[in-house]
Amino acid sequence: MGPSPEQAVQQYIQAIGRPVMPPHWSLGYHLCRWGYKDLEDMKMVINRTRAAGIPYDGQWVDIEYMYKHYDFTYDRKDWVALPEVVEDLHENNQRFIVIIDPGIGADRTIIEEAVINSPGYNMFDDGVQQDIFIKNESDQVLIGEVWPGVTAFPDFTNPKTQDWWLKWMNFLYHEENIKYDALWIDMNEPASFVHGSTEGCKRTRWNYPPYTPLP
Repeated sequence: MGPSPEQAVQQYIQAIGRPVMPPHWSLGYHLCRWGYKDLEDMKMVINRTRAAGIPYDGQWVDIEYMYKHYDFTYDRKDWVALPEVVEDLHENNQRFIVIIDPGIGADRTIIEEAVINSPGYNMFDDGVQQDIFIKNESDQVLIGEVWPGVTAFPDFTNPKTQDWWLKWMNFLYHEENIKYDALWIDMNEPASFVHGSTEGCKRTRWNYPPYTPLP
């Protein structure tokens, strides 16, 4: 490597590819937080910031906008006028960024409710049909637990997953009419609130090594 620091950086970039040029608006001031109670709460923050004369380029929203934390939906009860608020942000030359967790809700009861809230929504079943979820040792979809409750995890090493993910990005943008400007990807480790899966971890020397680091 190198021998100079400049050459080391050049060689590193040659290996991993050049970084993406960020959009100009992403370099400005933004408002981002978790915990809006509902759309009115977020609108209050937007309006008071404007009233104070504080310029900002991007308004972010966390998982509270979703229908029961199901990706690529929005709650038509507490966030019913979200498309109009996004339109207002755009009219004021501001951008809107939504959080998306790459953990897909797999609770059959909530899925049936989500279809009522968001007609045409079948992200989990579509993922099963496309065979893009991470499997367990029995070749079944591995089920963990994250914000939506029971959760499946897309396998982003599968070439088909990109098309499937793009399909549901388009669903939120066109069918749900949320004209977002960027996605905030969170909990993509993949993160789970249980060890391994809802069925636990198979007892192997990889899952239960003789020594584990301290937390």
